[in-house]
Amino acid sequence: MENKIVRETIVLCPDPRNRKKKPKRALAVLVEGPATEEQKNETSPKEDTPKETPTTQKREEREPQAKKQKSLTRVYPDAPTKPENTVKAKPHKVASSTLGKLEAQLKSGKFRWLNEKMYTGTSEDSSGMFNDDPGLFEAYHEGYREQVEKWPANPLTVITNWLKAKGSKSKRVVCADLGCGDGLLAYNLRNSNIEVHSFDLVSKASHIVSCDITKKVPLPSCSVDFVVISLALMGTNWIEILKEANRVLVPGGSLKIAEVTSRFQSDVHRFLHLLSALGFKAGKPNSSNTHFILIDATKEWSVEDDTRDRVPRDASSYLSPCVYKKR
Repeated sequence: MENKIVRETIVLCPDPRNRKKKPKRALAVLVEGPATEEQKNETSPKEDTPKETPTTQKREEREPQAKKQKSLTRVYPDAPTKPENTVKAKPHKVASSTLGKLEAQLKSGKFRWLNEKMYTGTSEDSSGMFNDDPGLFEAYHEGYREQVEKWPANPLTVITNWLKAKGSKSKRVVCADLGCGDGLLAYNLRNSNIEVHSFDLVSKASHIVSCDITKKVPLPSCSVDFVVISLALMGTNWIEILKEANRVLVPGGSLKIAEVTSRFQSDVHRFLHLLSALGFKAGKPNSSNTHFILIDATKEWSVEDDTRDRVPRDASSYLSPCVYKKR
């Protein structure tokens, strides 16, 4: 027996007598059974249409056709339902320029923190910190390079040119670079007649010797012609670096110092007196650069031979820590 399901749709219309009154809901009727001849001839369910009144005709002029009539169809629990459309939250995209600025701020903050640690602690504290995490040494020098690139001149470039001019053309001379960092001085002078020995807490290249330059540098006494200390008088025990420079220099050897201008606290003469107490004769400081001061000194006598302690007790305060301000 052929069955046919007939679904009756009820059309809701507003009450012409009261526009504010909601239309009454009607129930749809589902009939299941043999289809009659009349139903078979039907192509679509017929809908009851309300009689038009003057009131409804006026509303037709104001309201769109879609809002004029609404039809409801009875939905049964067993009938399949269409899932609701869900909108997935899109991941928040951050502009590449913003990410670059955040990364730069993090690097800058890390450099300031490392710089302060190295200046306000001892060389042993810095050595222990870098031994625990060797990556901090590279992070510090990466920040250091970014800072120096902003300066009008790089002190290492000035010292390189000075050494080339001072070096002898007839014989080979020896230079000790104390606190060499990346070891660029030796690289810049690789094709010259100047032999450079590079020392720092961490060795970043094969030609760099890892050691604490405040203690005994692995060089014999009176064995080098030049000693370079470029922005390396760090730690609270920085005076010991000057003592080592005096020890390894030959009599009459030259010491070249480059240091940040703000560290001298507008009184570089106290530092020059300290050099005199450590066996050096210092010349006039070169303060032509806005960011650093260059000092040339010559070894007059050996600190090792002097039994008297000529260093003032407050000498470590002659250089203030180089601490960068947060910007």
